[in-house]
Amino acid sequence: MNIDQIHWKTEGVVDAHAHFPGKEGIEHFLKILEITSTQQINVLVGPGPRTAKVMDFVMEQRAAHPERIYAFAGICHKIGEASLDDGAYLAQQVEDAYLNNFDGLKMLEGKPMTRRKVAPFALDSDYYRAYWERVIEYDMPVTLHVADPISFWEVDNPHKYAEDMDSKESFYTEIYNVLERHPTLRVSLAHFFFMANDLKRCADLFDRFPNVRFDTAPNPDLMFHLAYKPEESREFLIKYADRVMYGTDINDGNSLYLARAKAENLRLLFESDIRYEPVQNSFQEKPVRSPTGDHMLQGLALPDDALRKICRDNFHDFAAPLPKKNLAKAV
Repeated sequence: MNIDQIHWKTEGVVDAHAHFPGKEGIEHFLKILEITSTQQINVLVGPGPRTAKVMDFVMEQRAAHPERIYAFAGICHKIGEASLDDGAYLAQQVEDAYLNNFDGLKMLEGKPMTRRKVAPFALDSDYYRAYWERVIEYDMPVTLHVADPISFWEVDNPHKYAEDMDSKESFYTEIYNVLERHPTLRVSLAHFFFMANDLKRCADLFDRFPNVRFDTAPNPDLMFHLAYKPEESREFLIKYADRVMYGTDINDGNSLYLARAKAENLRLLFESDIRYEPVQNSFQEKPVRSPTGDHMLQGLALPDDALRKICRDNFHDFAAPLPKKNLAKAV
């Protein structure tokens, strides 16, 4: 299989948003890093029945590649058993993650589907109070998924959020409340906070909360929203270049073709000035299109200093220039 390697303008690219649950071996994952020219990668572990096992697996991979792989720990919930006033046990998990040298924390609990299946509690509820307090105590960075694309609330959408989930805006209100209570919280809101269609609101959020960042892990419409108004998007990304982190949502279950396409779409969006079709449309049966049916993207041609911040430096500032060291195992 001959797949061309991506070539970035920026050296030492860091992917701030990826997953490695062990679907494929480390050889495949490392091949993905090679093809996408990714020097370092942040592996996020979400909540669910396998969270503890996946965290152990990811830490084993970090130990084998100590300068390349970061690990953000997930939460092990008492699925089906926890109550609103029963969240104190989460604080111990934050402490354990800190003492075991995880690089940060991952929360998928702001995603409606996760709310439905794993932990049916609002982010600003008493259930998470001890969690947030311990995060602040240890000053751990958090990557947080809040809400989803607005299309998921449409009545005919298979996610069926419109039937039994609160509005998208209610999920935003939760994290705003958390940030008001904990203004020093260092958080990266994944997938551009599903707000790429409203850059004025994004700017207001950044101005109001100086420790908030976004990552660019694609969702069904993120890139299209940024490409709709290229001049406005370019101006925003230059002004807030220190608040946005490159992320792909690559996982080890992706084929090499798909992993490369995720990275190359973002490279073309950030670096080039061309109009282009999403890369995976060349080999994927179902093409990637915007909510309006458009299938072309416009590159933003960001300047080199903005590219360096977005593609490398910002994650180093958010976490550290190198992953933490695994603790030595007792003999």
